[in-house]
Amino acid sequence: NCSSSATTIKKWAETKWDSRWTSINSIIQNYKVLIKSLEELEDEGTKRSTDARGPLLALTEPLFVVTIFILDCLLDKIKILSDQLNNIFSFYPIINSILLEMKDRFSKTNMEILCSISLLSPDSPTFLEIEALKAFCVMLQCDIHLLNNEIQVLKPMLKQV
Repeated sequence: NCSSSATTIKKWAETKWDSRWTSINSIIQNYKVLIKSLEELEDEGTKRSTDARGPLLALTEPLFVVTIFILDCLLDKIKILSDQLNNIFSFYPIINSILLEMKDRFSKTNMEILCSISLLSPDSPTFLEIEALKAFCVMLQCDIHLLNNEIQVLKPMLKQV
């Protein structure tokens, strides 16, 4: 009688290798209980006994037993690798280097210049606003007063187009 010990056979997940190993390992660990339970169900003589006969035949097939032990050994190795690849600590150096690169690339000065360049687009709501273009002028070493005069002449011309 196996009713005193309750166990669960693990289901496979679509994307996780370790779930396959867990399932196979669970079958190996609970093999005797599975066989005994399926034999008891088969002896009942009900519809459940018919349902138990197929898995019982599969579990007692020598090829199945050999295959499940081979898969357990292989997937155990893959699980170790998978666990290492999924380890969040291994990504800290990568994340740190990305953050440093982002900090350099998107510094306050660079962001001001990028925003100023976007103001050169006619679709921008602040198209050619001199106050917003100051950072761009400083980078290009332009005379801001001369640029302001040019913008004042250019804006009416662009409105006519």
